Amino acid sequence: MEVVRDVDPATTLVVRALDDVEEPRLVHRWNELARRSETMAIWGSFTWWSALRHAHRQPGERIHVLVAERADELVAIWPLIESRRRVGRLVSLRRLADASDWYMPHNGLVRNPRADDAALAFLRYLVRSPIAWDYLDVRDLVEGAWTHRALTNACRELGLGLRPSAGKPGSPYVALDRSWADYVAERGSKFRSELKRVERAVDRLGRSEVIVLKSPEEVTSGFERVLEVERASWKHAAGTAISSRSWEERFYRRLCQTILGTDPFTTLKLTPPKCSVVSPFGSG
Repeated sequence: MEVVRDVDPATTLVVRALDDVEEPRLVHRWNELARRSETMAIWGSFTWWSALRHAHRQPGERIHVLVAERADELVAIWPLIESRRRVGRLVSLRRLADASDWYMPHNGLVRNPRADDAALAFLRYLVRSPIAWDYLDVRDLVEGAWTHRALTNACRELGLGLRPSAGKPGSPYVALDRSWADYVAERGSKFRSELKRVERAVDRLGRSEVIVLKSPEEVTSGFERVLEVERASWKHAAGTAISSRSWEERFYRRLCQTILGTDPFTTLKLTPPKCSVVSPFGSG
């Protein structure tokens, strides 16, 4: 259902807020936009966000998905969550939060690299829209990245107050211009030596084999193996294993089923029967 449609004359972007994001055409366009974004990562896709929403949505929360289009082309999308947060005993504020999560190295605003005006258009829309909010809580911004700069400049242009707060660092990732082999060849000798040491340690455990799981039965079995390995590792004792949080296990179960047919489920099998998981899925 379309809540409101607004044309931003300053940016020529058509900005809309949606509360129904299951429409197949939007799902496809969202996933394609994530593939064309700066990070080209699965965590910017509808596939990832939908699984997270179903696993971690709290009572009383309302979803608003802002979309920005130029000449009918989807150029940016920003999922937001409306909720209430109590401040003290008597005051309850309406919080509009960016839909980011533990695994994103950036916040949830996804855009075409050419859409430099998306942040300003989104904030201008929120100021004028009927969506009720007292403050906007945007997290996981990497200082110096486009989203951090664009939102900061947009707030200043619109006269919105800013209150920066220290947050957790984003998950590290490396953007490869060419191949992994080229990347390794350009690293220092210490890096290459450490990489070889780790590879030898894996070889000592036994013969290794990369397995790509594609069928529903294979993915289900592979995911259970992932949980089994994590429970036997240091991650379970440290409380960082997938099975340590029920909502996280629900999230990955749904994600694994959703990506069937689009992204492989990749593991590294070691013989004799010790198993180390490289990745529960591969980015498409």
